[in-house]
Amino acid sequence: MKKRGCIIILIGIFLIIITKLTPDYIIVTDRSTLSDTGKDVELNVVEYKIWLTEDAARKIAVEHARINGVPDSLVINMYHSRMCLKNGHKYKTIKVHYTDSDSRHKQL
Repeated sequence: MKKRGCIIILIGIFLIIITKLTPDYIIVTDRSTLSDTGKDVELNVVEYKIWLTEDAARKIAVEHARINGVPDSLVINMYHSRMCLKNGHKYKTIKVHYTDSDSRHKQL
């Protein structure tokens, strides 16, 4: 009985360590389209911690705008795993449209 309890505790510790070491998300691909109407960006993101979806989307939008400038629209396609990405099974699409007041900070 003690052996079984130790195994359960070790499995629990192992799962906690894996959860802490795994990143929240990874941006796999991005596609930027520049046209007369503006700059549109589409990101494909593999999210490992799905309970943080809204927070991760906000962080991605802010970080992408900081690094690459503010686009006119940003589409974030969220996937559970790389296998889902490969097969095209996204579980959530988040669209961010920036207003004209945001566009004064654009860096094209």
